[in-house]
Amino acid sequence: MQFAVALLICVIILSMTDVLEGPLRFLSVNKWVLSAACAILIAANAFPVRLFAEFILNPAALIAVIMLASLSAFSGFLITLAGVLCAILSGIIISFIDRSSMDIIKGLWIFIVVIFPLVSFSRLPYIVMLCGALIPLFTDIADAAHELATCGYTIVQLGTSLSFDALVTIVILSAGISYTAHLIDTRQRRIE
Repeated sequence: MQFAVALLICVIILSMTDVLEGPLRFLSVNKWVLSAACAILIAANAFPVRLFAEFILNPAALIAVIMLASLSAFSGFLITLAGVLCAILSGIIISFIDRSSMDIIKGLWIFIVVIFPLVSFSRLPYIVMLCGALIPLFTDIADAAHELATCGYTIVQLGTSLSFDALVTIVILSAGISYTAHLIDTRQRRIE
């Protein structure tokens, strides 16, 4: 079973048993809507689409980005644009780090590049989740551009199984970061 599918099943179970009641209330998301969205992502992940010979798309990744973009549309255009630009920059940097020769600390650098935009936008949960969802997709695009530049030919695979795993993991992590920042803010206000 793919890691992202297992995580989505865990989110469904945890939301149905009201374990995620606090974070869902913070995000203003109904547990039934979240469960339905997770089920749609699981189903869409099973059917990758080959649009033409050189372009393969995982519809679950596209659906996740569309859902998060529609939620973040109310945050304002400039903030959303800043989140998308951070995702583009992070994706390009991750692609270059992945192709570098520093194998020992590669994972640490990728972690830092992913966490920085998530912490920067932690007060805006939907922007954080959109940025987190876009980072693996822009990494796929940067990898394809690098292959095209070096080899002269590439097959663009947008939303591969690894990048979909990263997408789901980063979105869940970013929601947790936003909720934790919210809890810290409310506790600081109570102390003052």
